[in-house]
Amino acid sequence: MRPHPQFGILLFLLSCVLPLCANQAGWLKLRSEHFEIFSAEDDKKARKVLEHLERVRKAYELLTNVKINSAERVRVLLFRNENEYREYAPDKLSMAYYMSARDRDYIVLSGFYGRTETVLNHEYFHLFSQHAGFQFPVWLEEGLADFYSTLKIGSKDVRQGYPVASHLRYLNSMHGRPMPLDQLFAINRENRHHGSREVTGRLYAQGWALAHMTFQGSEMRARSQEFFEKVKDGSTGSASAYLMVYGYTTQQLDELLRKYVGQQGYFFGITEAEGLDFEAPTETAVIEDWETPLLLADMLAYTGKHDRAMVRYDDLALAFPSRPEIEESRGYLAMQRDRRDEALAFYRAAAGKKSRNSMLYYHLAGLGCEYRIANEECRNWISEALRLDPGNRKARDWAIGYALNTHDYRGAVALLTGSGGVAAADAPEFFHKLAYAQYQLRDFKEARSALQRGLKFAAKPEHFDRLNEMERHIDNAERFEAEDAQSAGSGGGARSWAAEESAGQVRQGVPTEIEKSSSASQAVQQLMEQEGARMTAATMLAMDCSGAPPAVLLKAKGAPLRLAIDKLAAVVVIRNGEVVADYEFVCGKQPSAALLVGYLEEGAPKGSDGLLRILSFP
Repeated sequence: MRPHPQFGILLFLLSCVLPLCANQAGWLKLRSEHFEIFSAEDDKKARKVLEHLERVRKAYELLTNVKINSAERVRVLLFRNENEYREYAPDKLSMAYYMSARDRDYIVLSGFYGRTETVLNHEYFHLFSQHAGFQFPVWLEEGLADFYSTLKIGSKDVRQGYPVASHLRYLNSMHGRPMPLDQLFAINRENRHHGSREVTGRLYAQGWALAHMTFQGSEMRARSQEFFEKVKDGSTGSASAYLMVYGYTTQQLDELLRKYVGQQGYFFGITEAEGLDFEAPTETAVIEDWETPLLLADMLAYTGKHDRAMVRYDDLALAFPSRPEIEESRGYLAMQRDRRDEALAFYRAAAGKKSRNSMLYYHLAGLGCEYRIANEECRNWISEALRLDPGNRKARDWAIGYALNTHDYRGAVALLTGSGGVAAADAPEFFHKLAYAQYQLRDFKEARSALQRGLKFAAKPEHFDRLNEMERHIDNAERFEAEDAQSAGSGGGARSWAAEESAGQVRQGVPTEIEKSSSASQAVQQLMEQEGARMTAATMLAMDCSGAPPAVLLKAKGAPLRLAIDKLAAVVVIRNGEVVADYEFVCGKQPSAALLVGYLEEGAPKGSDGLLRILSFP
């Protein structure tokens, strides 16, 4: 949020607005660049909504200095009146709302009234805030939404922060006595709906008043940008932020706010800007017979009216048996009800009907695939998700993880290098994955290059730790290969600690193939048949990856026991009497755990007591 270069003064005036009415039957569908509207109102009113939203989007980007992107158009529903809207409302009080569901944004309006633009400003702020990544406290999220609800876009400027008459009337009435701000600050997303209607009214009114005092009040606006930076990511609480920026306690703020809402005039902000009062191009879109009924059924599902939604879905499936969109909606509702098998069946049906929804195939992969087992059908699903939408970040991230977990390192490199731009915050993890895949392909030069690029973006201790750890893996692998080459050149045998099973892979915790016996008892029996085999009770202490090969450090019979891992695939891990194949070896100190350990004394490298073969946890 930028400081506003100019300020005007507006006296508090009361006003009354009568609603507009419309009686046109049927629905129509229109589109603009970033929005689409399903409207029971007439064409003219629907276009006004789209044009206003396009202007507000530009204005919010200007005022916050943040640009947002969304893959899908925001979908707007405009009902004719409150009676038609009420069935699809999330509660008994709202007249409009914003929600995000199934990777899409919705703004729902109960009708087109004299204050529709104010409502749109408010609801679109919530959408904008979410896409911008803001994590405001609840009072400020609602306060800023109302602060910007009075936005006025002119030919040469944008004006924001006009007083909200209804909030001022309420706060200056007997019923609107403010709650202490420490109580307001304690309202969060989990408990905000638990209070009474009176508490909700105070939340909105006080949230707006405190936001207005902070960003437009003469005593506070000069440092409002600093306050904004403190609270926008949720890392600093409201009371702490006010104390740090302004030196005010909540009790002092209580008194300041009481005086603020009782004054006679309020500043509003003026930001110079040209070209924001444009007329956005809109077009009429073809509306299929099934679209509006399905959309209305979806809104029932999204607002928690599951049984009624399912009845409508079933009727639509009979009426339009070839439409994959209906199966997608049924699958999503099954997921909301935590019926995963039903959801998978519906999603498969949608794919069988040639769905062109990228997210459908992403959800299919997530529901129907084991993340660590290669499967051709799973590859096809995630490939189809990316074919339909190459910019589907969720699908691409899933595909990358799947490729790494199933040891398709060339595929992982192709996905990573073809993923387009990467946000700075995601860059350390992105380049860590790229370095790991290239390391597994023994392309150490490219792996080091990826690490260096990742370190340029590292901003947290854990970033440096992971990237530096990966570099140590590469150092070890290069050394192993050099020693193997030297040994082969001199006629010696190859090292048993193969490069692909070096400390690098162990420390990554990426699954590797373990030579599993048919049962835990057989694994123990087979070990004990070998010469020099031992089984003993021990306590896990740590895993030492500083040398080659790495080793597990234990304590057995009061004495230290160091067991080398010469070949990871030869280690059998048993838990609760069952062989497990996905145990993750992680370097460093381990949680103290009693277990049985099996090892071979013969062939142990210098400094080790044996070669690890079995870890059996109770």
